[in-house]
Order: sequence, then structure tokens, then C-alpha cells
Amino acid sequence: MNYLTNAVKCTRSGYIKIGYTVEKGGIRIYVEDSGAGIPVELQSRVFGRFQKLNEFAQGTGLGLAITRAIVEAAGGEVGFTSVPGTGSTFWAWLPCEVEIRDEGGPDNGEQPSRQHFLVNEAGGKELKVLVAEDNDGNYLLVQRILREFNLTRVQNGVEAVKKVLDESFDLILMDMKMPVMGGLEATRKIREFNSGTPIVALTANAFDSDKVSAIEAGCNAFLAKPVKKNQLLGLFSRKW
Repeated sequence: MNYLTNAVKCTRSGYIKIGYTVEKGGIRIYVEDSGAGIPVELQSRVFGRFQKLNEFAQGTGLGLAITRAIVEAAGGEVGFTSVPGTGSTFWAWLPCEVEIRDEGGPDNGEQPSRQHFLVNEAGGKELKVLVAEDNDGNYLLVQRILREFNLTRVQNGVEAVKKVLDESFDLILMDMKMPVMGGLEATRKIREFNSGTPIVALTANAFDSDKVSAIEAGCNAFLAKPVKKNQLLGLFSRKW
């Protein structure tokens, strides 16, 4: 998003392209534009902190520095090429295992294979999932991906704790930042009386410290927002 925002600021006409390639044991994501480009004498400063290369554009000059910190913390690399007056291409390479498959889906009239919707211990039954999420947009995304499941939504940690006390769930998706009570405190309270139900932390922050806090609170796994379809569905084929 930082790459895309910068491309929009610097491109008055032409195009902005977003894409990815699978290479070197990971994925290389890129944003290419036909904008103003970056002067050669400024290119060495691009990923530095508080570096605003265009004084007329809004921003703090921290976006690319934050991007670099996040990617490098994940073991990846960042870089760019730029020709003044022609455009720029910014990229981020992330190490990961890549599996390319065609599962079918509503776009081509086929139904996804049911095997991807089952927790091993669930024995094929329809799963009950508690989604603790106060943001309507984030919940609608999860609802769209998990349309085959029986979802129950709550909008703060207090409601989440009460629901788990009153009902049984196969999985809990727990937003970390909610009003009244956040996800970390709610998870700790749930773990006082329920140690078996898997809890997956959902957060907009992708820093290692946030993952550690979630695991220490009692979460079994961690997903960054916006959630990706393959990562979310992958939760239901793993052994907890």
C-alpha cells in the first residue's frame, strides 16, 4: 500500500501496474508507474527515515522506511529502479512456500473442494466459528471467505468471553484491537476456563512483538489483516 500510494502521488498520467512473480523461493511483489521518476542524486536516500523526495506531496517521509523494516524483519528484501521523467518500479521480495493450484470456485461455476473446510478433529461436521471483530468491512471479508461455515459475530472482547462461556466453538478468530476489551485481554480470560478451542489472532500489525504478545496471551496462530483467503482457509486443514 505504501508503494501504491507513492505511485499515485507521483503519476499524473499514464499507468500504474501492480503484480507479482514467484522467484528465489518466495514472492516478489512490485508496483510500476509511469510517473515523474526519482532524480539520480536522490535515489540513495529513498528508503531512509523522514525522506520526502517530493516536498509538494503529503506524507511524513516514513512510509518507505516502515516498508523496509517490515519486509526485512520477515527475512525479505526491498528495492527499486527509477528513470527520471519515465517512471519507477518498487518491489519487495518475501521468502515463503508457494503452492499454485486451481481449486475452482464461484467465478467458474464450480464449488470449492470440501476437504479444505475441515479441521482434522472435526470429523467433517459443519464448523462453528466465533468472529470477534468490530470493523464491518473486516468482518464482511471474513464472512465472504468463510461462507460455508456457521459464523457468530461479536464486536468486543467482553462479548467474546461471554459467548465462549455460553456456547462451544470449533475456532475463534480474535481481533486484537476492539472497544470495551481488546483481543489480548479477552484471550487471557478465555484461557482461564477454556484451554482447548483454537484462537487465531487477527491484527493490522505484522511486527514480531505483536505475534509474541498474541502467543503469550494464549493464541494458537496469528494472521495479519487484511486476511488472505488461502491463509484463512488453511487454518481448517491444519492439525491443532
